[in-house]
Amino acid sequence: EGIKSNANDLISQTPVILADTFNTEADPKMLEQRVAVEKQRVFDIAKQAGPEFLREKLADFDRQLLNSVVDYASSPAFASNALDGLRRIQNNDFGKMSDVMKRVDKNKLLKAYSDRMGEVATAWKRAADLENNTKIDVKNSILDQFYMGNISGSVAMQRIKAEGNLGMTAAILIETSHIALHVW
Repeated sequence: EGIKSNANDLISQTPVILADTFNTEADPKMLEQRVAVEKQRVFDIAKQAGPEFLREKLADFDRQLLNSVVDYASSPAFASNALDGLRRIQNNDFGKMSDVMKRVDKNKLLKAYSDRMGEVATAWKRAADLENNTKIDVKNSILDQFYMGNISGSVAMQRIKAEGNLGMTAAILIETSHIALHVW
């Protein structure tokens, strides 16, 4: 059990080593060679703990390599946006990663990349929805102040415009009320 624990500690650095390698190495052949050296390091460490542990750690290495490639493909160093990254992957345009990609199942890469980009897109959508809901709350608060007579229509209009969310309904309500107040 001590051998497995030590092996896990040594192997746990693999994702960091792969990420550093992808970010610092520009030569495709050297990049692939460094990935091969890292896999051999994992193999040498894991085989000391037995065949089952070795199979498990080699499968872990393949998952870590896939995740590291997805991390790199999700970065601006690979593509300017998610769609460009997806096109590059589909067209086998991996740039400096071309030799490394021979070790990665392209279908698994496409799925993992799409999942990751979907998570990013979902996070952006949720953030935008939250921001929009906050703006609506602010607008409603300003309208409440206006309807209670605490602020004038022009002040309400200025505040809503300053918030950047002047909807047609708010503009019509304020303008109509403002005119009605002047006529009244």
